[in-house]
Amino acid sequence: MVNSNKIWVYISIILAITIGTLSHFLYTWSGEARILSVFVPVNESVWEHLKMVYWPFLCIWGIYYLIKRPPNPQAWFFSSLLAILFAQYLILSGHYLFRGSTGKDAIIFDIFLFLLAVVWAQLWATKYYCKLKNPPPLVFTTLALFILALLFMVFTYRPLNLPLFHEV
Repeated sequence: MVNSNKIWVYISIILAITIGTLSHFLYTWSGEARILSVFVPVNESVWEHLKMVYWPFLCIWGIYYLIKRPPNPQAWFFSSLLAILFAQYLILSGHYLFRGSTGKDAIIFDIFLFLLAVVWAQLWATKYYCKLKNPPPLVFTTLALFILALLFMVFTYRPLNLPLFHEV
């Protein structure tokens, strides 16, 4: 990866951490504005905290594309989808592994997990982008990102009665 792109990766990590962290508090700060509930966590469930990587990653990868116009849009947006899914996987698996092995919840661990997920997912996905030769069609990636957004909308307003959606 070219040096200017490496700089952007580090900037994107800082932006994702900052935006994700601010989003954690935005719903409360807004007086619980319902319109924000699709984009930011509305409670302390693990599901709601997945929004802290989805929306910042989607915006950051999209803005970078608009500014720099990487040569392979299919690979770029597929890599953004992989970054989102990988970060969410790390958060989910780390949370439940810790909780299952200790029987406890620890905010300091959750914060560390969020930071780790952002850094690792961004670094891995940008490296993957550089090596990706035959990405799926853009319509596949767009549909997957849309379905994720739709799931956030549906399950924010109508959460299932599963531990993923319960406040911790």
